[in-house]
Amino acid sequence: MELSPREVQSKINGLIICLWVVSVTYVAISIPLVLDKVPPNRAYGYRSAETLSDPGVWYEANRFSGMILLVGGGVAGIIGGVLWRFRRGLSLCTAFIAVLLTILTPTVIMVIATRIYISHL
Repeated sequence: MELSPREVQSKINGLIICLWVVSVTYVAISIPLVLDKVPPNRAYGYRSAETLSDPGVWYEANRFSGMILLVGGGVAGIIGGVLWRFRRGLSLCTAFIAVLLTILTPTVIMVIATRIYISHL
């Protein structure tokens, strides 16, 4: 079944709104980490054997990963704005891929970069 142009546009709008929600969530999650407000725990923050065994490593690693998420959330919000501006020219597939990559990229970078950062502490 093929979607009407109105249905496609509605789905694209929903994807972009989802991206904005994720970008605000990234920023909201990152701020307490950057400000060292989250003590070592098993529920919130960058958790690994190294971070859970040493509070100094915990705060360093979570400050670092929080900064990456903060920047990633800001960039995701900006990309959401650009997608919104040009949404009428996007295909549903293009919008989906752009939103998916914009959501996943900061998370993947954060995990890999923080892992490398911890190995140098």
